Amino acid sequence: MEIAKQYYLFFVYFDRHYNVWYFPFQLCSIPMYLCIVRFFLNERNYMKKECIDTFLQDFTLLGGIGALAVPDGFIYPNHMFLTLHGYLWHVILILISVLMFYYRLADSSMRGFLKSLVVFLPSTVLAEVINVVLHPFGDCDMFYISPYHLSTQPILHWIDGQIGRTLGILFYVILMFLEHI
Repeated sequence: MEIAKQYYLFFVYFDRHYNVWYFPFQLCSIPMYLCIVRFFLNERNYMKKECIDTFLQDFTLLGGIGALAVPDGFIYPNHMFLTLHGYLWHVILILISVLMFYYRLADSSMRGFLKSLVVFLPSTVLAEVINVVLHPFGDCDMFYISPYHLSTQPILHWIDGQIGRTLGILFYVILMFLEHI
């Protein structure tokens, strides 16, 4: 689905130009990569699978519900394919999270959640690195923590205006962490 989306964005939506804003490394994109990694892990990698499953249970639910609550980022009035992709992907994210919980694949304890930070924290740092490295090629906002502008998330935009972007980013990352406790 993501390959089709990137193809459509490049060839149709942006007329053969790449817009780094759409680089696939958002909180809601990470499950796509983790599901591929998880597929190749065997039973000897139980601890790694459990860490990935816990991340998928906890953070994927956040990405799915958050995006569906404020779907402005994937509604394209004249491009139904992109709109359908956005809705379908975020519903799939919620389904992945529910399945991880239902089949008890994730560690729902506090200890399990803390272990899933092994995935979350490096992903967050990598998202910020991508924001900085790709900035000369255009604006991008992986994980909504770009240092170059206030948050595009409604309430967080106001918070950034009150406390500054750097503290706003830190507040947002802590908020994502606290949401799971």
